[in-house]
Amino acid sequence: MMNTAKKLCFVVSSNVHVRNYLTSNALSAIAQDHDCIFLVSDAVTVPIECKDRHIIKTFTSTSPKEHQFLFEMMMFSLRKRSSTFRFRIKRFYFPKPYYKRNSQHSSSTHVYFWLRSIYRLGLWLWMMALTFPIIRRVTIPLAKLRLKPNQHLRSLIEDYNPDLVIAPSSSHDPDNMDVLLWAKGKNTLTMFIIDNWDNLSSKSVLFERPDYISVWGEQSVEHAVNIHQMKRERVFTLGTPRFDQYFSKRNKKLKSPFPHPYFLFVGTAVEFDERAALEALNNVIEGNENFKNHIVVYRPHPWRQSNDVFSADDLKHVKIDPQILAAFKSGDKTQQPDLEYYPALLQNAKCCLGGMTTMLVESLLMKTPFLALIWDDKNFITNMKDVYHHYMHFNNIEQISSLYFNHHPSTLCKDLINTCTDKTVSDTDKLDAELNYFYAIHDNLFAERLAKVISAL
Repeated sequence: MMNTAKKLCFVVSSNVHVRNYLTSNALSAIAQDHDCIFLVSDAVTVPIECKDRHIIKTFTSTSPKEHQFLFEMMMFSLRKRSSTFRFRIKRFYFPKPYYKRNSQHSSSTHVYFWLRSIYRLGLWLWMMALTFPIIRRVTIPLAKLRLKPNQHLRSLIEDYNPDLVIAPSSSHDPDNMDVLLWAKGKNTLTMFIIDNWDNLSSKSVLFERPDYISVWGEQSVEHAVNIHQMKRERVFTLGTPRFDQYFSKRNKKLKSPFPHPYFLFVGTAVEFDERAALEALNNVIEGNENFKNHIVVYRPHPWRQSNDVFSADDLKHVKIDPQILAAFKSGDKTQQPDLEYYPALLQNAKCCLGGMTTMLVESLLMKTPFLALIWDDKNFITNMKDVYHHYMHFNNIEQISSLYFNHHPSTLCKDLINTCTDKTVSDTDKLDAELNYFYAIHDNLFAERLAKVISAL
């Protein structure tokens, strides 16, 4: 194993990655041991303290239009590799006539739906033609040729001449893909850090592959190999730096952010009828003496696709998490919530519940049981029943003993009581063994794990 310093170039193209990798100081130790430069897109905001701490240069971001079309073609062509791909295609090209509850369904609404359906059917037929097995041998290479090189980003990398380019990625980032196109035939190695649980199974298929990829756990390794055709020995289970705090705090008693006992209700990025779920939960608390003085802390997803931000003033036992509420009231839908807030919020909840979301992993890492509401709410295409059954990264999630499922509001009270009285969550070794398939459990920090891999390359 070589321990000599390397020239590393980190490409950061998203505000989420700024928070997770720069603001969090997750890469400072690596920057001290290696010659590092950070190339940051002009589409993101970098705090002043990060500029003081690291060598940062800004590049002009890549136009996403042609990349997005190619990613769509890749997903469509290889849809058999992921049930999530097929579900996304079904949602977009064959939308059901689902309507948001309490909305008025006029004749013009129905006309709009059918016109939209005809238009999307036409798009589906067009995409089917473009990605027909024989035809796509021509259309996909032509789509690649239409990509305009990001000369600014490429020139910055070439001037620095790194040994390794590392890019936090959601697996469909135009800037990162341009780096891979640039690196073909050169001596510079490339590595993607896949930043979230579902990124390899839900977005698209990489039309160029990096030399190495780091992922959350063994499940994501399988996705990298089976969906993206990566070689297994080139995939590392490093996790994400934003989870470091859970491992450093999970065995400490943290002060509760609220004076009353509470359930934490977490929303999802995709739409489902969160209001109906909260109403059902409010009624359960109202009618159960065991939950006297309890409240529901409702935490909408910070980047939820729905534009509905409703008041919970009429729900006696529901309180919107003030951290998220403040951002929504200011109109900030690109908010980057403070990661330091999460451990105490999760640990002190009687249980967490809500839709199928990454927060269920975070809750269990903090040894708080989770109740997943997998209803067909009849109001959204992305109801949690369909999301649970079709999103590939939820396969086998039921093997986690401290994760409970509620299939219908009529059994919510019973399932909530069962979740709150869960004892298996206190068996940390058992819980970690069950989680390990989805998120690899480590004893050291993300930066230390990454540094070990870098030294071995």
